Amino acid sequence: MFNNQIYGLTKGQYSPTSEVAKVTKSTPFGSLDTPFNPVSLALGAEASFVARTHDMDRAHMQETFTRAHQHNGAAFVEVLQNCNVFNDEAFEKITGKDVRSNMLIPLVHGQPIAFGTEGQERGVVQRSDGGLESAPWPRSGSKPSWCTTRLVTTPGWRSPFPVSPVAPTSPRRSGSSGPSSDPNTARRCPSRSCRCRRSAGWATSGRSCAPARAGP
Repeated sequence: MFNNQIYGLTKGQYSPTSEVAKVTKSTPFGSLDTPFNPVSLALGAEASFVARTHDMDRAHMQETFTRAHQHNGAAFVEVLQNCNVFNDEAFEKITGKDVRSNMLIPLVHGQPIAFGTEGQERGVVQRSDGGLESAPWPRSGSKPSWCTTRLVTTPGWRSPFPVSPVAPTSPRRSGSSGPSSDPNTARRCPSRSCRCRRSAGWATSGRSCAPARAGP
């Protein structure tokens, strides 16, 4: 996903990732919607490879695309990209040359999480209470409390959440209508335009479902 916080190909309308109060041709008084996080959306959809890169680091972007292509499963890559026509310097506060070292954290599998300009590097450490904080990077040696990156890209990954089984549909004679003998069994209406799963039974009325009436 190329994220430049704008719809550039259609001449500059605000997008779902545009910041609040973004003034564009489609939002002349400023956008009201809070932008969503594409990476969070991909993680919530249980994609098994999720990454983010930016267009100012060609080597990192190429490596990310290669690993996503080689991954056996659903892969999602967000690219923070500039649109110099309709939204120039969209990520300048993050990817700008002067601030890049302090604003970006390169994640390398098995390596400590560190960032900052040369001589002023900082690392992420874990406190005794389990919380995280940044601390000055030591000139020599290392400490067990330095947090390291662990990238998990397991082929055939499955969700840890259990999936409820669907009750099988019992056969029914053609043309019959009435309550199901098993109230917990999903039933298919004779109508091809809908599916009714009412626990009290089913009947058809034209092209819509309706609860079955009591009686003979």
